[in-house]
Amino acid sequence: MPFTINEFTSELSKHGVAKASDFSVIVIPPPQVNNGAETWLPLRIESVNMPSRSLMTIEQRYHGPIRYMPYSVMHQPVTITVLCSEDMREREFFMKWQDICSMQVNAEGNAFARSSRVQSEGKYDSNYYDDTVKPGSMEILQYPGSAGAGDTGLLGSAMGIARAVGLDPTVITRPLGFDIGLTPAAKPPKENLKIILNECYPRTVNEVGLNWSNGEELVKLQVEMMYFDFVESYPDNGGGNGFGGVDGFPGLLRKGINTLNRFKPLISGIRTGGFKNAISGSFTGGAANLKIF
Repeated sequence: MPFTINEFTSELSKHGVAKASDFSVIVIPPPQVNNGAETWLPLRIESVNMPSRSLMTIEQRYHGPIRYMPYSVMHQPVTITVLCSEDMREREFFMKWQDICSMQVNAEGNAFARSSRVQSEGKYDSNYYDDTVKPGSMEILQYPGSAGAGDTGLLGSAMGIARAVGLDPTVITRPLGFDIGLTPAAKPPKENLKIILNECYPRTVNEVGLNWSNGEELVKLQVEMMYFDFVESYPDNGGGNGFGGVDGFPGLLRKGINTLNRFKPLISGIRTGGFKNAISGSFTGGAANLKIF
């Protein structure tokens, strides 16, 4: 075995693991079909795959084996799975988006109604790419495992440690019996990774199967999103990632508080069950965590 179990647990404690369920997707359609989907659609997107990218190559041989010379990149479509509402507004949304991309737009700036397509003149005329496809985009956000509780900052973490050792932080935050504004409020979680798909549109709205065999089965819609390219960003959370990230004093302080937070169960166990009982179940994990700071 090339590494010890302590090194393995220390590494997992240091950087954690990413969970497939900690994500959100924001779909931004062209203005002609925008109906506030940025607010309600993310709550319906059950799954998404991060975009894949492969290098395009040409074969080149000078002498010996063939070399495959990369010269460009090729992006693969992204598929999202959406839980449908009773009125199937999700399917209608993506269908109208396709109408905007592929059909003429009427004077009101809306896609032709489906019931009037046959009577409409120019119903098979394509729209301009810059007007209907280019404004569309989609954002994929990946969050840390602790995102569900929000982020209370360094002060909130320090207050949690104080409670674990039996101290009452309200003596400082509520000295007169009421909140003086020092209690940290949970902020929206900050993403670890943000992917933006540029010039995005729904290329394929897949079929939806309906049957009588299972009346409780949820209706789900799969949509294949095509795009021109994508941009990834890794916001600096103060910890650095080895690619130009700088810890500095704030990152060092945050690491120290995170380390102490991992010892909170041990401290609480000592206070409630005595040193011997608490140390027997927590010392091994705590010792491994010492390596990260």
